[in-house]
Amino acid sequence: MELVSGHDLTHMKNELQLTGSDFQLDLSKPVYMGYMSVHLRTIDEYQSNLSSLILAYLGPIEKLLNGSFCSSVLNLKHGRMLLFFQPNDDFRNAVQSELAFLKGFAEDLMNYSVTVLHWNLNLILYPDAVKWNQVSNTYYQLIQHPEIQNLKTNWPSSSVTVYTKKEASNLLPKTSPDAKGQTERQLQALSFSLYQNTPAEYYKALDQLAKECCTLKSMHSLDAIHIYLCISTALISHISLYHLQEKLAARIAVYPLYHLAEFTTWEEAFRYLKEFSKHMFDLLSANASDKSETVIRKIKDYIKEHLSESISLSSLSAIVNYNETYISRLFKQSTGVKLSEYIYQERIAKAKYLLSTSSDSMQAIAAAIGFDSPQYFSLVFKKSVGITPSEYQRIHYHESMTELPANE
Repeated sequence: MELVSGHDLTHMKNELQLTGSDFQLDLSKPVYMGYMSVHLRTIDEYQSNLSSLILAYLGPIEKLLNGSFCSSVLNLKHGRMLLFFQPNDDFRNAVQSELAFLKGFAEDLMNYSVTVLHWNLNLILYPDAVKWNQVSNTYYQLIQHPEIQNLKTNWPSSSVTVYTKKEASNLLPKTSPDAKGQTERQLQALSFSLYQNTPAEYYKALDQLAKECCTLKSMHSLDAIHIYLCISTALISHISLYHLQEKLAARIAVYPLYHLAEFTTWEEAFRYLKEFSKHMFDLLSANASDKSETVIRKIKDYIKEHLSESISLSSLSAIVNYNETYISRLFKQSTGVKLSEYIYQERIAKAKYLLSTSSDSMQAIAAAIGFDSPQYFSLVFKKSVGITPSEYQRIHYHESMTELPANE
């Protein structure tokens, strides 16, 4: 989100470092961009975990680029992705046209999507590599391309399109953009931040639009009505997508979204929109928290049931259907403990339990908690507990036996 919301380069670098991003591109070098929209076939597919959609394309993208370009994919949700490409130095020296290569890559990716994944896609490539401080403007140009706008009214077929220089220059922001252009940009920023679930950016755009409308005193101003209805349409679409209508209706009236007669001033109308948005984001946050708890619970249950096996990030990723970087970061944020450390703690805890409740051999107990070697298990256990497993068993197993009631 930082990349397309107009932040300066220093802010983007800091944000990527703070989030522990696996973003691999060089922010000091220009980047090629593409906007991709994948058209899912059913409602169930739209409602399923969309990180699996990203995973379905990451492998083919890397394979088709064949090391010639570094790439990264930004998930814009609902089947939309922003693609970034940077050529490596060897490729740049060997190939005359980087754009021609990317166009061939895009067509191969489209064919893969249609024939293997059975999803149509539209991919728009920008014709030039752009500096990172131009990424936001370039993104807005890409989504304004007629090929993308037509998707709103027509059932899509697959296509790959490269912007012409003329199209790109026509959509470049003017040095002093007019008020209407600024308004449309704010509406796009609001819609984008809404779908990215970034409240701070959303409220920033909402405040700008409110300021503009409140200068128009008349409630009959068509420009202000247009702005209000664009915002309410985006909100209605969003609450419908996430099935929030009943929960929202229990907190705040929904009908003023489409019934402007409820308000006597634009200040009053935008106070309502802000309050409505707060309730909506609260519900979205609660839903996200519930989903996170479900993911964490699945991970913990899997670890507990498979302590005798080798547990990798890839196996956990497959269980919860999220990528490895995400689950690693989510687990640390939710529990305060790294995944590897949690697995280690669970192995030691089970070892203590087995040592204090059975007379099994060190080899058997080591195997039961995922250690191939009893010697290595002994070293790890002593480092954690302070005594060897044999000493621990001798103390605690005998203690537990002496505490048993004598047979009459």
